[in-house]
Amino acid sequence: MSDGNFGVTTMDFNKATQVNGLPVVIAARKANFLFNKEMICLGAGITSSYSLAPTTTTLNQSYLKGSVLVNGATVPPRDNTYNDVRWIYHEGTGYVFRSNTTAKMKTNFQSGNWYTIKQAQTNETVTADVFKLWLDHGNAPSNATYKYAVLPNFTSSETSIYATNMPVETVSNTSSLQAVSHKTLKQTGAILYLAGTVDINETLKVAVDKPCILLINWGANPIKVTASDPNQTETTLNVIISYSGLKSEILTFPLPYSNAIGTSMTKTAATTRLVDERFDNTTNMTAVAGGVWSLVGGELALSNPTSNAFSTPANINVNNTPNTGDFIRTLRAKVMGTSSNLDVLCLVWNQQNPANSYYYVNINESNTAGKSGIFKVVNGFKSAQLANVTVTLIPDVWNNLELQKIGDVNKIFLNGELVSQLTDNTLTSGFVGLGFYDNTCSFNNLSVLKYNNNLMDTTNLPYDPTVNILKFQSVDRDSDGVIIYPNPSSGKFNVKLNDSLTGANIKVFF
Repeated sequence: MSDGNFGVTTMDFNKATQVNGLPVVIAARKANFLFNKEMICLGAGITSSYSLAPTTTTLNQSYLKGSVLVNGATVPPRDNTYNDVRWIYHEGTGYVFRSNTTAKMKTNFQSGNWYTIKQAQTNETVTADVFKLWLDHGNAPSNATYKYAVLPNFTSSETSIYATNMPVETVSNTSSLQAVSHKTLKQTGAILYLAGTVDINETLKVAVDKPCILLINWGANPIKVTASDPNQTETTLNVIISYSGLKSEILTFPLPYSNAIGTSMTKTAATTRLVDERFDNTTNMTAVAGGVWSLVGGELALSNPTSNAFSTPANINVNNTPNTGDFIRTLRAKVMGTSSNLDVLCLVWNQQNPANSYYYVNINESNTAGKSGIFKVVNGFKSAQLANVTVTLIPDVWNNLELQKIGDVNKIFLNGELVSQLTDNTLTSGFVGLGFYDNTCSFNNLSVLKYNNNLMDTTNLPYDPTVNILKFQSVDRDSDGVIIYPNPSSGKFNVKLNDSLTGANIKVFF
């Protein structure tokens, strides 16, 4: 199957035969994922009942042309076994292996008779130098696997670089699901032999209700999904996209039939999300990058990024409609362990504007007195600490923060643990927002959704350096699009919506 740019092939092999008069059953599931420059090959469920000889997977068998390199070293012509091989190179093609792979290779003369294969050939023995590369799964293997990459038209140095920093990771390699993700291209290919789920990353899951092949372009915004039914037995396929566990949508594919049966179909999701990747090649953290973000045609994208300069995600209104009654809000945040100031996580709720009244919880790594706890601000005046928080934010991992407001009881959970609660009925409704002291904290998957035809109601929280709360900033409209600024950041984060036909509601999905 193909989306026009990339492709996936599969073989579901299960055969009963005879070898030397003995009944033998051999089974394997093979998957090939074809991207821009490489082909990723997976094998799973490799099983054979034959115990008198090994079951093998041949990567290539061709005439030997030129030298052969193994992990960068030229090897002499011979039969050999290479343990923990990382890469092999021959005649313009590189082969890259996962760690702890044992490969077998023959690089010398070999004799054979083409007549034994095809009787139209001359019945004579010929001898030539041969390059043969294969994987040995042992005698009578049970559920053996393999993974390797084929790099055509590569140089040996390019193969070495690729092996050092392989851009493709294996999502799953089992007899029920074979899937890989290309981190650079932001593409995931998956073969689901049963209905199931593909966990693409922390914030994105794709599930299907029937066996199928998928190509998921999660670099597109909205996401694009290409699907096919290689069994050619189904009429419809439902693909469920789950964004961070709280929001999902279903793409229904009316599968092709008649002469088009088994061919690929592509659909585009409806949800546009704020790009949840930090634009810094040296890390894989999630943060809002410095630069200009523009919303054009429903797609939010970054232009003119500034290297290693990130706008601070400070004080984002995460619910444009005031909350009334009971509610639960959940977010994920990550603090960077290299920062000396980790007291950055603050959640504001029941904020009332222009009264400047709200509750907030401040959580920090050092639990500095007077900073960690639940506080209340009424008409701009901060109360004493109303409830204590004695927990630690774990640096460099995602922390799950949840606010539950049930009646007069306000509960705060961190990583599933109840860390503080407050019973108070002073403020019965209001907005929910986030506050951060500096740019050492990262959001997980902010999503921008259409709300109405008004500008976002920017609130006016007072700046209080003792509790590390920054203002919601008012903005003016001057052109189409959404712009997140300033750049470089000076401790504030702003979102302004300038398109009079749409509004913005920024929500944090868990």
